[in-house]
Amino acid sequence: MPYDEHVMDELISRVAAAERREEVREAFGELPRGQREAIAGRLFLTEDYASLSARTGTTEQALRARVSRGLRALRVRLSGEDHERCASD
Repeated sequence: MPYDEHVMDELISRVAAAERREEVREAFGELPRGQREAIAGRLFLTEDYASLSARTGTTEQALRARVSRGLRALRVRLSGEDHERCASD
């Protein structure tokens, strides 16, 4: 069977994506519970802040801060920078 560069590129992309998914899962799991809950509500469940606030009993302002801090911590962690400074909340 001849070597197909496009097939190899696709295979490498899929392997890299699978590894990255696990890295993202792990980083998300290391966030404080409040940040995970806020990010999950906003991004995965697409709740607005008012609904998320009513469900969690947390103010909208606090939820916005948790989402912002959590996403920043993920960005720092996944870029390989020091993430300890972003994970408090």
